[in-house]
Amino acid sequence: MQLPKETGSYLPLVRAGLYVSRRMRRDGRESLAIDLHTASITVRTAGRAWEDAGDNVQLGLADRDACDDTLDIVAQESRLSLASTGISAVKEAPYTQIFPEGIGYYTAALLGQEVARYSELKDRLVAHLDATNSVRVANVPRIETGLADYVNAAAALESAERVQLLVRTQLQHTMRSFIRQLEKTYGFLVSEVGKAKAERYFPKVKSKKVEEAGQD
Repeated sequence: MQLPKETGSYLPLVRAGLYVSRRMRRDGRESLAIDLHTASITVRTAGRAWEDAGDNVQLGLADRDACDDTLDIVAQESRLSLASTGISAVKEAPYTQIFPEGIGYYTAALLGQEVARYSELKDRLVAHLDATNSVRVANVPRIETGLADYVNAAAALESAERVQLLVRTQLQHTMRSFIRQLEKTYGFLVSEVGKAKAERYFPKVKSKKVEEAGQD
């Protein structure tokens, strides 16, 4: 008797459990059949919760990255506006005061530095441009809004990732417990009908490639 590994997809294990449950029911072992069917559905429910959690992580990543892109666009437009004021503008203040390290200092910042870098850009626009300057007037509010959106998106992503870890742990625990239940069921059958007949209650394990793909 072989069972799908707990480190693989949950689907082969669910299908194995349903198979064994039905074989038990057809053999008149109703109590065992009910227990195995219930456990199979429990694993499937845990697996689907993990999949749903993964969906939420992807949505969170999209939101955060979109907010990052929005801030990058503000930085790029600010740079372009300041650079286009004159032939030598990129070598003079206020351009050199606002972009002393170049545009990449802001747009290529590490995720952990995103808020600090764009807060710095906002501060530099305020410090080195007159209050009536069009670049400052247009882009400081956009940076403030962009930063607030980014912080909220990043927090939502972190929350989704924590949930994903928790439900993954729960899925692994549920799969491990179910495998143990199937092993005990096999041991009971061996004692009742012998090894050869006990094997017939269990489906053949799919190849690793098929198992990981969750295919029939």
